[in-house]
Amino acid sequence: MLNKILVQMLIYINMIMLFASAPVLAANDLDKDKQFLLGPVQSVRTVVVSDPNRIPVVTTRLYRRDETIASMEIEWETKSIIYYDSSGRSIKTEKIGADGKKTVDSTVYDDVNHTYVTYYQQAGYPREVRGSLDKNGKIIDYYKYGLDGTYEGKTISTYDDAGLVTETNYYNKTDRHFLKVLYEYDERGLCIVQTAYRENGSVSRRTESEYDQHGRCVESRRYESEVVSPAECILKSQTQVSFDGEDRQTETRSFDWGAWGETSTIITYGDFDRHGNWRRGMLKYEYPNGHIKKEGPLQTRIIEYY
Repeated sequence: MLNKILVQMLIYINMIMLFASAPVLAANDLDKDKQFLLGPVQSVRTVVVSDPNRIPVVTTRLYRRDETIASMEIEWETKSIIYYDSSGRSIKTEKIGADGKKTVDSTVYDDVNHTYVTYYQQAGYPREVRGSLDKNGKIIDYYKYGLDGTYEGKTISTYDDAGLVTETNYYNKTDRHFLKVLYEYDERGLCIVQTAYRENGSVSRRTESEYDQHGRCVESRRYESEVVSPAECILKSQTQVSFDGEDRQTETRSFDWGAWGETSTIITYGDFDRHGNWRRGMLKYEYPNGHIKKEGPLQTRIIEYY
């Protein structure tokens, strides 16, 4: 069995690649770690080791001087590199398989005519995705087409006057509306509630977020409803981030609730560099039966600055 933290990392990587399969803004969900970094960061290389006998997960992010992300490389058994333009939109994804074979997916944006198209080489993805952009270059919708050119479904988003997405609707190849996601923001434009609805109107998932005075997400809670009815959502997971008096990230504490009870995952950060960014993270599990399991080092980081 893979170590739990490695499984979580692989899920995260799969989510990144899923989001990258359609053009998106990196700031939406793909680069949450940037909010906790201090100083003029140029690159961050993170190595996650769950077992000395297993291949580590290595993630490398490159940033421009204006703090926007330029690329993200993820390496485990395969390697994937996602490139972004200056607006934070994904423009190309390269994937190198274990056999050395390379595939490239690319997106071309036409900001004059407010359209874009993404072409795919990877197996399991649609042949292409087309859609339209708003006046700020953000994606309003995308339409998927298969290898034979047949229509496979669409996604449509709505934005407010501030350019924040307020609603996203998902449709399958028969245009059946199967999912709606609504977003709520605070006065700073930070997303505080994200709610997903099934096609019958019942809530399937809700995520709530809290932020500190610097706009960093310090707590998030995920609720889920496991029945297809207007049932109450149950708290399934919670994450809290702590800082010291120098605003350095010192701990991430996650709680998961399942049939077995509550499990806590605690990552304690240390070995801070001159800018106050951690270079080593140590993991500890706390299980429902009171058993405590320690592992470390879990994460190490090499950070370069401008």
